[in-house]
Amino acid sequence: MKSKRRIAIIAMVLVLAMVLGACGSGNQQGTEPPVESNESEDYEETTIIFAHSAPVTDARHVGVEAFKEYVEKTSGGKVKVDIFPGGQLGDTRSIVEATQTGGIHISLMPPSNIAGFNPLLAIADVPYLLPGNLEQAREVIAGPAGQALLDTMEDYGMVGLVFLPDLYKAFTANKPILSPADLKGLKLRVMQSPILIKMMEAWGASGLTIDYGETFTALQTGAIDAQEAGVGAGIYNMKFYEVQDYMMLSNHILGMQMIFANKEWFDGLNPATQKLIKDGSMAAHDAHKEARLKTEENALKAIEEHGTKIIELTEEQMKSLSDAAKQPCLDYFVETNGAKGQALVDIFDEELNKLK
Repeated sequence: MKSKRRIAIIAMVLVLAMVLGACGSGNQQGTEPPVESNESEDYEETTIIFAHSAPVTDARHVGVEAFKEYVEKTSGGKVKVDIFPGGQLGDTRSIVEATQTGGIHISLMPPSNIAGFNPLLAIADVPYLLPGNLEQAREVIAGPAGQALLDTMEDYGMVGLVFLPDLYKAFTANKPILSPADLKGLKLRVMQSPILIKMMEAWGASGLTIDYGETFTALQTGAIDAQEAGVGAGIYNMKFYEVQDYMMLSNHILGMQMIFANKEWFDGLNPATQKLIKDGSMAAHDAHKEARLKTEENALKAIEEHGTKIIELTEEQMKSLSDAAKQPCLDYFVETNGAKGQALVDIFDEELNKLK
């Protein structure tokens, strides 16, 4: 089955690549690459297949376009990048699977969508694991703890290149959610992560893994009561605020994206090309960060103008949510991942203690 799926993905890529080539592939959201072309480097002549599921208007795509611009300009055109956005090569699971098996070279996905392949990534879904200060949270992810998490990808046939931190997740619902008591009995849509389901259980709610594209209708019809997602990347882009009366800025999880590659393909590249891809991933990180901050500001303004009531939770209210769910989720993570899971928890604890 995997070989058939891989062949199907490759065939789809070839067809789409010809279409893109005929139409041209200029940057839609170009950013100025940080260096000029360096054709003296021994870059391999290759074309990178880069897939993701975000719309081209999203900050994630801005980051991927920055990767393309950096890699192609720095390599003097020796390394080309064909981008397939918006789920052109399949749903999130299909994209991750194809990256693991080699049909796709590089992808960008949230850790939650990769946790089904690498369960250690689920630590990123532990509520209130990271500090509520955005710069401190990003510092942890950019440091040894984040690198340790990236390194876990190699055991699953992939290479973690960089995390692209988004902003914090929020809740939407038709009533205020200020404490675990407000969540009791509610049905909320979550991504396919066991930790997120455990988190909802700890709050007395039910976490349902409804397809992302079906969430708006599920909210509209009352099949689910609420959901949690990033403000700009999720709530605004997917228009959840149009069918929900309240949005709670709860800061319970820092949303993240990961750029990752097929390990066999990446290991087969020469050192100069590997470094080029790593540097290009950092260019994507920087462009995504700038674009996300801008889109978040615009999203908050649009949601407020629509009439959705925005509630910023107090420190005390966030603590009540944290006290109820953080430790049960950490315990579950270690229970399901054993010594490797505990080692990751210890690294995160060590880095978080440095902030105190």
